[in-house]
Amino acid sequence: MPGTLLLDSEGLSKLYRKDRAVVALVQAASEEGVRVATSAMTTLEADYDRIHPVRVKWVLSRVDVHDVTKVKA
Repeated sequence: MPGTLLLDSEGLSKLYRKDRAVVALVQAASEEGVRVATSAMTTLEADYDRIHPVRVKWVLSRVDVHDVTKVKA
């Protein structure tokens, strides 16, 4: 039963840093057809200091990043 795994700033930060638990969770979700998503605001809140920009770009290319709009808020 597909759904959505919504990453908050901590989850996204851990994914940037290759945290084993979060990477496994995201991989399992993807394999089950579950969409992995976050908001554009979360990408700003997530800690990406000391993370190579290519890593950030790669992670975000595999996550659905949704704009924050008045309709969605």
